[in-house]
Amino acid sequence: MGTGQPKRWRGMALFVVMLSFCIGLTETSASGAMVYEATAKNETELVVRVEAYNDQWSSGMGLGEQTIQPGGSYTWRSSTYCLCGFKGQIRDSAGNWYKMQDTDCNGNKTSSIGFSACCWNLNFKVCRKEGVGNKEIKDGDYGFCKQ
Repeated sequence: MGTGQPKRWRGMALFVVMLSFCIGLTETSASGAMVYEATAKNETELVVRVEAYNDQWSSGMGLGEQTIQPGGSYTWRSSTYCLCGFKGQIRDSAGNWYKMQDTDCNGNKTSSIGFSACCWNLNFKVCRKEGVGNKEIKDGDYGFCKQ
């Protein structure tokens, strides 16, 4: 009868250790241990409005639009959710806004932010993708290039 007690205590001790481990993992995850950053730099001479997206929802969730002045940059932080890419607009010298190419986290033009997710930091700059050499800007002329 006395030989069952040590086994029971070892089993209970193992359970307590496993439970503590699981609680520790949950607290680490909830405390923001996995934080991904998405940085967009504006190396153009024009003002841009940019929004980074993460994969919180299958279609991508915006992290907030930011206006970035020429020569400036902005970094979004996405706790626990992987990043999907960028959307934006660029303003010409006359004050007109034009849509930039949506760009996924791998640097590809996309029509669907949220299709792919990248669990690493993103570092992109605003760049001219089409119409190079033209002074006139059209929708889709600008987008985001990996740095």
